[in-house]
Amino acid sequence: MQIDSFCTRLVTYFGGLMLVVSVGLTLYLDRTASTTLTKASGDALYGIANSAAIMLGHNLAEREREIRLFSNSYLVTQADLQSKEIQNKLADIKASYKFYAWIGIASTDGSVLSATDNLLVGQNVSTRPWFVEGANGSYVGDVHKAVLLAKLLGQENVSEPLRFIDFAAPVYDDNDVLRAVVGAHVDWAWVQDILASVIPESAASQQMQALLLGSHGGWLHPFEMMGKLDVPPNLPMPGQVAVVNWGADGDFLTTRLTINTDTQSELGWQLVLRQPIAGALLPVTELNEKLFLFCFTITLLSIGLA
Repeated sequence: MQIDSFCTRLVTYFGGLMLVVSVGLTLYLDRTASTTLTKASGDALYGIANSAAIMLGHNLAEREREIRLFSNSYLVTQADLQSKEIQNKLADIKASYKFYAWIGIASTDGSVLSATDNLLVGQNVSTRPWFVEGANGSYVGDVHKAVLLAKLLGQENVSEPLRFIDFAAPVYDDNDVLRAVVGAHVDWAWVQDILASVIPESAASQQMQALLLGSHGGWLHPFEMMGKLDVPPNLPMPGQVAVVNWGADGDFLTTRLTINTDTQSELGWQLVLRQPIAGALLPVTELNEKLFLFCFTITLLSIGLA
């Protein structure tokens, strides 16, 4: 059967024209959508990170303020520091926040006079950073492993070692003479609790991950990343969002924010939130699939019409 040459040329030219137009339109829409959605994903990532950083900073400031106000209270400045009233007050403060692991009062020579559950009472803590710094003013200490309390609290054999944040403040008498030092240890689990409350389940399903960078340049959270994940040298500046290569883990949309505590002891922590590019640009991938299917269908219909 002889095929009419004009018909063949018409179908070929018309089909080719539609194919070129469809591919060009698809590429243009893909580029536009990728740019727009990448910015939208970056803005969403920054918004979540900013909320988490604010909550972490506010929580630290709240604990610091609570211990400072307690150290200035009439009960602590006037009462017998080994009295039943002091013991009850310490217990009440500990019960008010589930992540308080220990709260105590030490004399000027470092001997613990009163403490929650009577832990460490009679022991000397004069060399501990919280006591040394707390004798000079309100203090917030960086995260550290439990030195004296791990065994007493019965948590020394868990997969992740027990770690604390320290809060301390001086106690002065009516003559402004140092009377004692109030100290508190907060379980490091509070960080995970805050991050879990801020990062939505939908973000977690897209493999969004929060990391906490310490002032020493190493990871503080999560524990499994410490010593195993290198800090990329090209992290974005605080407040910025960028695509960063994380070595073997691949490329991630990444943002970084400084955690401001509004306390006398700034810890220099930075929150890093990252998301795999595949997850961040998932809407672009889905859009591309629909565009190519649409263009392919239009091209076939055009050829058939020709």
